[in-house]
Amino acid sequence: MNKRVLTCLIAVGCINTASGQGLTLYGILDGGVGYTRLEGSPSDVTIDSGTSNDSRIGLRGSETLSGGLKANFRLESGIDLDVGTPTDGDRFYNRAAWVGLEGGFGELRLGRQAIFGYDWFSDVSPFGTDYKQASLATVFGYDEIGSRIDNAIFYFSPTYGGFEAGIGYSFNDEGPESTDEDNEVLTLGLRYGGGPATAVVTYEIRRDADQDAAPGRADIKNLSLGATYDFSSVKLHAAYGRLKHRGFSRASETEKSWLVGASVTLGGGELLAGYQRVVNRNLNENGVDGARHGYALAYEYELSKRTSLYVYGSRFRGADVREDDEGRLAKRLEFGSGVRFTF
Repeated sequence: MNKRVLTCLIAVGCINTASGQGLTLYGILDGGVGYTRLEGSPSDVTIDSGTSNDSRIGLRGSETLSGGLKANFRLESGIDLDVGTPTDGDRFYNRAAWVGLEGGFGELRLGRQAIFGYDWFSDVSPFGTDYKQASLATVFGYDEIGSRIDNAIFYFSPTYGGFEAGIGYSFNDEGPESTDEDNEVLTLGLRYGGGPATAVVTYEIRRDADQDAAPGRADIKNLSLGATYDFSSVKLHAAYGRLKHRGFSRASETEKSWLVGASVTLGGGELLAGYQRVVNRNLNENGVDGARHGYALAYEYELSKRTSLYVYGSRFRGADVREDDEGRLAKRLEFGSGVRFTF
């Protein structure tokens, strides 16, 4: 039997034998139909997985210990629902694999975890890190750090007056540690959620292992900040980001990103809308000057607490380079509709 399948079955089987110890099997299954048209290329209709939320399956658990301590863990794997395979062929628990201790001091975790620029900052966008090109990754720079990092130790403070802080450090952001080729990552986060207003600031540094021996190299640095305000039926969103030294290049231009958006309760569901823009990203990635910007709309309707339907559309300019005319930026149009089931 495939070792990955066996591992999953063992994990699921543990639910029945140790359910009294705080173990929970959870997941999201998101499937739909998508339409994409890139300027200069034929349109494409596909069966998609993870449009509104990445499909996943996970196991989390906790155990109460003496002295006010609690042991926690999480194992989580991404799934391509359209073909039934893991999203990462090199590792099964690609989304999370950590164990930690929690108490009055806060929480300490060890293992593969999400950086604050991906995890905490995603809350400031109506679309978070999902909905294809409406995702924050289209314009904001956390992808240059890596959404998740290996070999990491994280500390989360207790919440005081609505404020929570966190710090994380990876000895090597991807793969086993070595002696001279490790790209280290420092991630910091501060967030507030004590009322209708929320705010978050995150900062990451990814150290280039080769910079000392290679002139012109520099650490990647990413700053993100954003806020929301909830008027009950309408929530407003705004965010700003700044990325320096894309590709570890000191010569790269500083990328500046903006987002404005809204989430509106409407007709028993929720309407999501947003506009994003970034300057200098195309210049750094493609050598072509021109802002990447666009807008997106989505509507989510709950059939039950677990099942939702959604429709989505977005139009971005400059998010791709035309395949039929090298050097020119292209417009990308996306539509999609599907069903999301959570458990």
